Amino acid sequence: EAITRDFVEADAILQVKSAADLEPSVANLLRSREQATLLGSNARQIVERNRGAASRIVAALWPLYDRALPAMPYGFWARLFLVPLSRLWEWGGAVKRRRDLAHQRRLPVPVISIGGITVGGAGKTPFVNYLSQHLSADDYRPAILTRGYRRRTPARHVILAPGSQVSSALTGDEAQIFLQAGVCPVGIGNDRFETGTLLLHHYEAGIFILDDGFQHARLARDLDIVLIDGLMPFGQGRTVPLGRLRQ
Repeated sequence: EAITRDFVEADAILQVKSAADLEPSVANLLRSREQATLLGSNARQIVERNRGAASRIVAALWPLYDRALPAMPYGFWARLFLVPLSRLWEWGGAVKRRRDLAHQRRLPVPVISIGGITVGGAGKTPFVNYLSQHLSADDYRPAILTRGYRRRTPARHVILAPGSQVSSALTGDEAQIFLQAGVCPVGIGNDRFETGTLLLHHYEAGIFILDDGFQHARLARDLDIVLIDGLMPFGQGRTVPLGRLRQ
């Protein structure tokens, strides 16, 4: 409404009151090049005058964001110890990513990665469930690949059918949620390429969903979906352990 008001006041918009008015209004513009040019020129001036609004809004909101979110009040000695660790985290992450990209491998079916840029819950696991349900309903034959965080088993790879009832010691926590949903098979292992290859020997998966895979660059993916924590989207602007950013 506010944008429309600006255009009306600047004579930069042609308002059509009804369907019957549409044809004659367009015809008048086509016949009158001078009127059409003036209308377009006025509209362009409004757009140019308001260009950069998003940047100005962000600049105004950013201080409010910093003040509104709780942050750990690290003292001098804590920072003296944590800042080098944070830099070491950044350096290690960059080295790992370069190494993973150099040895990246691709599965024979498409891969969708669901990941995040901060440590902690941004809703990745429920989103994987949500996506798998929709892909299954559309007959894409999805399968989920996950590392099996906190699982306690010597097995390198675990392949499970939808709805399998097994101990969390074998699967880890997130995989239990996927299995309980009973939508698609689940492959668990640190090396998602090998796990996916093994899963394809048992199931005719048409597409893989890579759970928490944004940092797992060793497996090539066709689409990255990155979830942002709405309450702390940028992890206090610092990498672990100073903040919650992964990279």
